[in-house]
Amino acid sequence: CDFRTQFESVAATSTSQPECSAFSVCTATQYETVAPTASSDRECAALTVCDSSTQYMAGWQDSGDRQCAGLTVCSNDEYESVSATDTSDRVCATLSTCTAGSQIEVTAPTTTSNRVCESIVPCDLTTQFEAVAATTTTQPVCQSFAECTALQYELTAPTANSDRSCADV
Repeated sequence: CDFRTQFESVAATSTSQPECSAFSVCTATQYETVAPTASSDRECAALTVCDSSTQYMAGWQDSGDRQCAGLTVCSNDEYESVSATDTSDRVCATLSTCTAGSQIEVTAPTTTSNRVCESIVPCDLTTQFEAVAATTTTQPVCQSFAECTALQYELTAPTANSDRSCADV
């Protein structure tokens, strides 16, 4: 036998030559579990298949099999900033928080995107009043002050959240 590529599958007897067989070859979906010897064939086993919905392939075990690792699960105050691949874990990032009273949320977060905050644009209180206050997701509604005509006088002065009222002379 050529022991570089074969093993003795049937030993020689006093009346026969040994029978030689080629070493088995592990396929691309297998790994070697037992190395071949002069008197035994190579043994192969199926590679572990990582479940892509819950795992990624983190590397190789010393045995030659795949090493699967569990995918990180983002918490409720995180979003997935980098998607998992077959060979890498997902990356989670902390969701931004809009600053109450100075920012509004213009885009709600999703499992794969951060929320987007925007500064509140205040009314110009020299010419406008705030008809509707800002909410956590909407800008304030500003309206221009009413102008009294030449035949009217200002009954009530405008404030930050109310219009001027006029009355006839």
